[in-house]
Amino acid sequence: MRILTVCTANICRSPLAAALLSQDLTGALGAPLEILSRGTRAEDGYPACPVSFDAAGLPLPNHESVRLSREDIANADLILTAEAAHRAAVVTLHPAARSRVFTLTEAAALTTWLSERGSTAEGQPIFPTHSTPEERFSRWVSELNASRGAPADRTLDIDDPHGGNRRVDHRALSLAVVQATETVARGLTSAIVGDS
Repeated sequence: MRILTVCTANICRSPLAAALLSQDLTGALGAPLEILSRGTRAEDGYPACPVSFDAAGLPLPNHESVRLSREDIANADLILTAEAAHRAAVVTLHPAARSRVFTLTEAAALTTWLSERGSTAEGQPIFPTHSTPEERFSRWVSELNASRGAPADRTLDIDDPHGGNRRVDHRALSLAVVQATETVARGLTSAIVGDS
């Protein structure tokens, strides 16, 4: 199973989301999991933003920015982006990924909606009893895709404090990423290993 997080420069939002997901999910799912981060306009080799990691209470990782490639997208089972523009860039590079790419806040809202519902639109349990972690992961991503638009509208983007919107500070960015990743990680863990 492979999760890919995507932002613009791959120095702030996507490496932070990847680090948080790794912290919450590594070893918790009962199956191998790889979590990578990339940037749609990244220049290779830049370190992660220390301010965002500090604001999230995480140690600064040994990270080097990497530009997003079609191969990264093709190999990912779930793609979480910081903004709707990144989601569009992913689909432009690899249209077949449309059903498995979500903004991070969109995935969190869909996860909450599915968790509260507990069943498919047809009233069937979301996850078959006898299935592998990989099958449950795939089913969870399919249910997120099938549920698009069901939750109330919300902001899809986590804005970039390094971009044009300087009104966003690192603490607000970190809080938004932490809250969304925690929600997604809880939903995914529940889907794969149950609520215990």
